[in-house]
Amino acid sequence: MLKPQFVFDNITDVSLEFLQKNSIKGLLVDVDNTLTTAHASGVLKKGVDAWLEEIKANKPVAVDEKAEQYREAGISEKEID
Repeated sequence: MLKPQFVFDNITDVSLEFLQKNSIKGLLVDVDNTLTTAHASGVLKKGVDAWLEEIKANKPVAVDEKAEQYREAGISEKEID
């Protein structure tokens, strides 16, 4: 069972510097209500696209959702590898 050690209000609050300082090697994130808005499935939250690009360029990111939901959110499986 996974238990969080850190809690953030918004995924974009998780900075690359924070990940490096805490020796975090990668992220496992959920699409619904984490990368997308609560009431508009498929719509990325403000700033998520830029945040995701920065983090993916430096750390492995795995998104825990179905491929169809990735596409609905504008995220391809290839982009998260």
